[in-house]
Formats: sequence, C-alpha cells, structure tokens
Amino acid sequence: QLAQQIRFQQNDGTIWLGEQRMLLLQLASLANFRKEQILTVGLERAKGFFMRLGYNLGQKDAELMRSQTGYKSSEELFKAGLELQSLKGSVRMEEITLEIDPQNNHFFAQLKMHDSYEAEMFISELGLIEGPCCWVLTGLVSSFASELLGQEIIFKEIECRGCGDSGCLFEGRPAKEWEDCESYRKYFNSTPIIEEL
Repeated sequence: QLAQQIRFQQNDGTIWLGEQRMLLLQLASLANFRKEQILTVGLERAKGFFMRLGYNLGQKDAELMRSQTGYKSSEELFKAGLELQSLKGSVRMEEITLEIDPQNNHFFAQLKMHDSYEAEMFISELGLIEGPCCWVLTGLVSSFASELLGQEIIFKEIECRGCGDSGCLFEGRPAKEWEDCESYRKYFNSTPIIEEL
C-alpha cells in the first residue's frame, strides 16, 4: 500500500511519497557530512543534532501513516511505520516484542534493526566508535511512537553494529520508565553553540 504512494515525476525532477516530497541521497555523502559535524562541534553535539533530525522525521512519518494508510489502531500504525523505514531504504526493523495498550499508557517494544544505514556509515566510512551510533533512527522511532500514542516514548539503542556489537537492538518505553530520561532528553533540545564560540 505504501509502495504505491511513491511517485517519480521526471518532468519536474521530484519524488513523492504520498504528499511528502522525498530525496535520494548517496550514503557516502551523508557519511562525510556526519564526519564533518563530529569534527566541528564534537561527538555529543553531533549526536544531538542527528537525534533531533530523526525526531522531526518521525513526526512527519506519523503524519504520513495517518493520512495514507487508513489504519486506526496504534498497533497497526506503528507496524506500518516499521515497514515504511524499509521502503525508504534506511533500515529493516524486525519486531521482537511489541506491547501497546493506549488505555493504560503502556508501551514496550524491542526492535532488531537490520542493515541500518547509520551503522553502515560508521563501519565503512567513519570507523567504529564507543557507544551506539544510530542517532537519527533513535530520534525517529522515539518521535514516531510518541506521536502515535500521545505520550512521550523514548527508544534507546541497547546494541549497535557501529560500535562492534553483532547487531542493532532498540528498546522503547514511556520516558518516565527510564531512570535517566532527563539526561537523555537533552539530545532533543537544541543548544546553540554560538554563545560558546
């Protein structure tokens, strides 16, 4: 159903998914951009930048799911959102555990990320780092789940190929259930560097 929404309009050089304009970008170019961000502002600020980028993408994906799929339940919309990421070429998300109970504000999910483009960038272009590196995907899935459920959901990358683990594993739950949610939220808040400069 989602694949049928993709339109390549050669007459004006645009690509559309539903009513949202899309782009095709080379992975190597994105890797160079990420490397430049890390070298310019440091790892922590770069991480926040890319997580906020993902957060915005997740909001747009939630809008797309509501307008284009016709699904009503949170579970159907969430699963369709997982499939959307494969369609966009960013990652194939495999549902390990998914518990959604909007009536009781309960959410718990474990997702295996296969062929994450972010992990691939670090493995092939940037080199392994300490700690998880799928920052955009973390922000995206956190925002996407939050938008669908109407409560703050935080996903964390528990394992990551980009730092040497065998695979990428994400775990999501309501923010209040994470003991370190306050320190984690800082990545979603813009912190201009101009004052420091």
